[in-house]
Amino acid sequence: MQQEAAASFSALCNLASFASNLGLPLSANELSQTGVSVLSALLEAGEIEGLDFQRRMENLDATLACAIHRSSVHTLFLSASNDFDLVASLIGPRLKSLVVYESDFGAEESRALRRALEQAGMLTSMRILRCRVLSGKKFVAAIHAAVSLQDLDMCTGELYDETPAEPVGGEMDRKTRLTVTCSDRCGGRLTAAAARLSSLESFIVEDCPLGDAGVAALAAGFQARWLCTLCLSNVEMGPAAAPALASLLHCTSRLCSLDISGNKIGSAASEAAKQIGDSVAKGCSKTLQELDISFCDLGPAGVTAFFSPLSGSIGALKSLVTLRVNDNDAGDVGTRAVSSCLLSAHTIRMKELSMSRNGISAEGAKHLAAALRSQQRNSSMMVLELRSNKIGPEAAAAVIGALISPWSSHPMETLSLPSCNLGDRGAEAVARLITAIGCQCIELDNNNIHSVGAKAIADVCDRPAARITLLDLSMNPIEEEGIECIAEKIVWKNRLVESLDLYGIKFSDKAAEALANAIEKRNRGGPLREVNMWSSNFSAIGRSVMDKVVKAEQGSGIGMRFNSWV
Repeated sequence: MQQEAAASFSALCNLASFASNLGLPLSANELSQTGVSVLSALLEAGEIEGLDFQRRMENLDATLACAIHRSSVHTLFLSASNDFDLVASLIGPRLKSLVVYESDFGAEESRALRRALEQAGMLTSMRILRCRVLSGKKFVAAIHAAVSLQDLDMCTGELYDETPAEPVGGEMDRKTRLTVTCSDRCGGRLTAAAARLSSLESFIVEDCPLGDAGVAALAAGFQARWLCTLCLSNVEMGPAAAPALASLLHCTSRLCSLDISGNKIGSAASEAAKQIGDSVAKGCSKTLQELDISFCDLGPAGVTAFFSPLSGSIGALKSLVTLRVNDNDAGDVGTRAVSSCLLSAHTIRMKELSMSRNGISAEGAKHLAAALRSQQRNSSMMVLELRSNKIGPEAAAAVIGALISPWSSHPMETLSLPSCNLGDRGAEAVARLITAIGCQCIELDNNNIHSVGAKAIADVCDRPAARITLLDLSMNPIEEEGIECIAEKIVWKNRLVESLDLYGIKFSDKAAEALANAIEKRNRGGPLREVNMWSSNFSAIGRSVMDKVVKAEQGSGIGMRFNSWV
């Protein structure tokens, strides 16, 4: 018996030390009496930082519950208990993070939670996951009782109470920051109640079907004077909600990040887009750093209507760092409006511009090039994404050339130009960019690049200043000469590239042999770890050659990963 107790004690000590050192939750269910005693002692000694109760706890030992409450446990995971008074009794004054999942919150449970949270003076993070809130008013009152709470996350939950809580000014005003994340079926009523928090700094609602009425209810009670982040992404907001959103944005003079992506405001409702753009211009345009209006179906008229008020506002968007206008069918007209806005903004820290899938042609691209060129002295562009816009070789060269700045001190992170009809001339412009400032990730798939363009890029990829780690040349008609150059400069002698994508390229027998030889000769300790040749076109001879070398490479245990037929 003593040996068994000693073994249990040793195992628990080791597990507790492991949990404490790595910050992992410790499961404490179905312990024997000896285990309860040992665990209580470890808790009192401050050896455990996290506890995870994964099953029902009707029979939890009272001594252990008291030890947990008094302990220095930082993180507590609670689940599916019929006795929520017992659950609440575990929440101690030193607790920092509480996760409750798969539980029901009725009136009694919410009251018990409130009593516990009133004593949790150090609680900063709370997550309510897959829970049913049956009494919304009392539940929100319980949340308000946590005066130090900074981060509240309700995910995949259900709210059945139709009555939002009234604001409790004294308690809420003491909060410095509260992040509310709502998704799936988490109720709009809770969202509207949370909006009443006067010290709210971050308000995030994603994938929650608020609809126009929900956004209107949210805006009507919004009291967050210090709001820095507002995300209403994919909340089924339409043009009818524009006046409500505009009134909310008028009051957010400190807003740094605005995300209204995924809402079908619609191209026919340019007046709605203008209302929102005008409210941004008058409310937060001088402090705004991140703006995302992707997937809003604005069309040329809507994009123009949104950015026109910003173009005419002095100092608007001067602090902008990130702008995303993807999938709006902006066309050249809308792109010109965006470019004019950037030209007039004189932004000083612009780092990312994303306008993928907008139907931009050479005309619109030239306007973008002018806007990017105007940013050269003040900022260093890190990310440019223009996927699936048929801008053509000449305009592409102009856009890429505008990114090359003598004041750049860091390489670009991402240049994403798939399906832009770059041709060899565009590829040569990319090579000049790599030589001048470098770029870590380059995506040029499906761009009608032949051997001339491929060689131009391969020739500069091994230079230290290039900094390139991922190169995508898939779906391009690169001939034998270009493949041989890629095999030598990137596969064999490469010192930088980690991932090479050659998906869908046709290989001659000579090109396949050159690639196979390069794989065999390459430095196995080098950086290249992945080559994608899925759906690449080889003859029977070429495939046989590649089969042999790829299988040998994969069998070595230290080779590359091939996405291919092998």
